[in-house]
Amino acid sequence: MARIVELEEGRILIDNKDISKMKLSELRQRITFIPQDPSLFTGSLKFNLDPKDQNTDEKIVQLLKEADLDNVFTNLEGSVDLNF
Repeated sequence: MARIVELEEGRILIDNKDISKMKLSELRQRITFIPQDPSLFTGSLKFNLDPKDQNTDEKIVQLLKEADLDNVFTNLEGSVDLNF
């Protein structure tokens, strides 16, 4: 799906955009894969959510709240712990 191999026929549209017409770097930057198998990650929560360190802690916490996941990573003090 992220153009590991180029299509020989047909097309794949995401939000009405043909992915074969996009730069590969842009496509891979903008798409996220969520595996269906449970897996373990290395590093902190912040690193796994933002490996290129492009967002502030506040932005990450905001997005976790919007996804209703902040309660999963809340510490005993009641705040989201990105070092988890």
